[in-house]
Amino acid sequence: MRKKGFASAMVSELCCILENEHLVPMLYADLKNSVSNQVYKNIAFEEGGKITDIAFE
Repeated sequence: MRKKGFASAMVSELCCILENEHLVPMLYADLKNSVSNQVYKNIAFEEGGKITDIAFE
């Protein structure tokens, strides 16, 4: 059932519900996965910044 748009439709609808409740949908994505990042752009997500993970040992 992959690549038929079901997940994109669900995420898009969830975002509409959140926006109707005056909430801001936020998505954390792996920049290395260009396929999923393109899907997110197609459903109107915009890059807002980058997060850096720093670990101290």
